[in-house]
Amino acid sequence: MLNPINLIVLTSVFLIVLTCSHSGLSRAQIFTQPHRILLSIITAILAILGLIGMFQTPKHANGITPTPANPASWITALLIPYATLGIAIFLVALALFVLRFFKTKHGNQKTLHRSSDHSHRVKTTDYGVRSDE
Repeated sequence: MLNPINLIVLTSVFLIVLTCSHSGLSRAQIFTQPHRILLSIITAILAILGLIGMFQTPKHANGITPTPANPASWITALLIPYATLGIAIFLVALALFVLRFFKTKHGNQKTLHRSSDHSHRVKTTDYGVRSDE
């Protein structure tokens, strides 16, 4: 059974992977909305299963640890990329949170000095083409 801290971490990783994968699939515009949601949920579930398989040693009902010839070890090996995805997205989200906290704690000191001359503005359109105003 999972302890409460592991459950909180796995739930947060599930939600973060779910939103990031849905956002990425939405930007790619390859799939329709129901398929994007389904693929996002499957990716998040596989990431959680990969994390659980990576950090817990699976045992059979008789208490024997699986060997490389056993299918359970192959399933765990197939889930390694999803576990890596879950860890990477979680660490990036954590780093962005820490950077935001550090930035607000020490003030918003801007290093870039913008000129007050706004006579020439550049506008980006929907297709990324820049046009002058």
